[in-house]
Amino acid sequence: MHAPRTAGEEEAKSARLLFDLLVALGDHSQGFYFLTSCTFLHFVEQANRISYRYSKIFKGDVKLNNKLIKQKDYEFFVRATEKLEFSEYKNNTKIEKDLIKNNILKIKKKNNLNISICDSQKLYFFVQNKLKNNRYYILDGPPKII
Repeated sequence: MHAPRTAGEEEAKSARLLFDLLVALGDHSQGFYFLTSCTFLHFVEQANRISYRYSKIFKGDVKLNNKLIKQKDYEFFVRATEKLEFSEYKNNTKIEKDLIKNNILKIKKKNNLNISICDSQKLYFFVQNKLKNNRYYILDGPPKII
């Protein structure tokens, strides 16, 4: 007998499988990343059980041609903004500088657009190691308690 599924569990499991695959592929898996809102970094945070984010369920409607097909629950790993105040993201963050310095992140400029490219496996293990020493490494510092 299987345990009942929780809301968003299938989507969360699929995302974890995708990100696990990106890590496992190593050099064969390069991605484009925007470090100020990188979902892959949220995966690393979740895998390392950081305390300033948690899984939150959102309810949404799935519509086709303005007709409701079904209601669905979605799970997102969100910042605990009801308890913590976070600093605004800035350009050239410490993580970005560290990744460039360690040859994990490469930034290409194309038509006034910066494109960040890195190896998913190297990114995962580099950030995981940094989080072991500093739980707020990705944030450039701890959030303030409200």
